[in-house]
Amino acid sequence: MKYVLLLCLIILFGLIGYGVALFFLERKRFFFELKKFLVKLKVDINFLSKRLPIILNESQNFNDKNIRIMLSNYKLYIMPNKSENLEDMFKQITILTYEEKESIFAFFKGLGMIDVYEQTKNLESFMGVVENYYDCANSEAKKFSSLFIKLGIIVGSFIALILL
Repeated sequence: MKYVLLLCLIILFGLIGYGVALFFLERKRFFFELKKFLVKLKVDINFLSKRLPIILNESQNFNDKNIRIMLSNYKLYIMPNKSENLEDMFKQITILTYEEKESIFAFFKGLGMIDVYEQTKNLESFMGVVENYYDCANSEAKKFSSLFIKLGIIVGSFIALILL
């Protein structure tokens, strides 16, 4: 019975480590999905000449819940008589740093304000920024996700050895 409880303790700490590792994996998934959205946006603006609200309504089939939340908050933002508030656009999204939120908000704030040619140039430059964010999130996910899982198992094993 004692060994079963110790095994449960090791598994519990391993799951805690996995929970922390999910943070880094969610960041990686968010920036990957944002890259996909920007490519879709570029195609829709350039070749299909769709209007922004129509593009946003068609863009709710992403796998990442944070992208869906951000896009639905942005749809509310572009409605008339809405405040321009960074916190409103990113409410319920906790995986981004303040710098990343500011950068994304600045892009979305200027979206649809200029002609198609300038908008395409702006989109391409922002795609480079998102690519840098994705590369950083990908390297963090590779480094820290497995680290926290292993650290959780090691801490659980250490505590189990102390309790023996």
